[in-house]
Amino acid sequence: VDGRSQAFASGVRGALALLDRDFDTDSGAVAAARQLLEPLLDVEIAPARPDIGESLKRLRLTDRKG
Repeated sequence: VDGRSQAFASGVRGALALLDRDFDTDSGAVAAARQLLEPLLDVEIAPARPDIGESLKRLRLTDRKG
C-alpha cells in the first residue's frame, strides 16, 4: 500500500470517527453515511500499473529500424 492509499484510508477512518464523535449514531442519516463510507476502506486508489515492457521493447526496435 502506497502513501496515497494510506492517506485515503486515514481520511475515511477520520470521517467515520467524526460521525461517531459528533453526531447521533442512532440517526438513520448517520447510519446511511457510515454505510457509504465503510466500503471505501477497501478501495485501492493506486492499483498496480500494467506491465508495458513488451510494448516498450517493440517501440525501441521500431525506432532502430526507422
